[in-house]
Amino acid sequence: MDLTDVQRLYDDWGASDALWAILPFTGKRGNRWDVGEFFQTGVREIETLLQSIRALGWPLGRGTALDFGCGVGRLSQALAQHFDTVWGVDIAPSMIERAQAYNRYGTRCRYVLNNRDDLTALGDTTFDLVYSNITLQHLEPRYARGYIAEFLRVAARPGLVVFHQPSEHRLPPAASRALRQALKRAVPSSVLAAYRKLRTVALREPRWEMHGIPRDEVTRLIAAHGGRLLHVEDEFNPRSGWHSCTYFVAT
Repeated sequence: MDLTDVQRLYDDWGASDALWAILPFTGKRGNRWDVGEFFQTGVREIETLLQSIRALGWPLGRGTALDFGCGVGRLSQALAQHFDTVWGVDIAPSMIERAQAYNRYGTRCRYVLNNRDDLTALGDTTFDLVYSNITLQHLEPRYARGYIAEFLRVAARPGLVVFHQPSEHRLPPAASRALRQALKRAVPSSVLAAYRKLRTVALREPRWEMHGIPRDEVTRLIAAHGGRLLHVEDEFNPRSGWHSCTYFVAT
């Protein structure tokens, strides 16, 4: 999907079921998230992030932070407990509108709509911390590469960039793989495509794409744009089959 498609998808979900679209937990679909519970997940995530940064011995400045892919502000509101100023950036107008409605920190937390493939709305060497989690995975690699380079541009000197990016998709177990292959042989591809389209329309299923960039390629990209890789946290999700990395990068 190009950025226009991504914006359309997330704007639709931001208007209809925003919290579940961000955290699609079992039993939370249909606006069943408790707002306080939802934002508390952000508090816990940021506390864990800051613990990881302290463990690395990085002297993190607490002036300004950037939350890329902010959605309704789940993480930017939590960051505002630790930074003087927080900027949240998202591609969907409905998400930004909800983030502004949920904002409890006034002008200390600012939300920006960005539908470009860069971050030219943000100045160079601005942010003590740039953070992006479970966002780049839904963007085609051509966009994700550009945003990673932009993260390094807008980070302060010194600053820290932390971002999550899937690296590879591992095939399912042989038995499951064989079953899927048998299904594809038995059912014409046109029928499967029509079923998926009907299910999407009838059940209003989101059609989130997942994309990865190999770890060694991300490492080269970081170095090419002046970053210094401090640490990588690896994660494998057996349900989805995706191996992901969280990169901690000094600038």
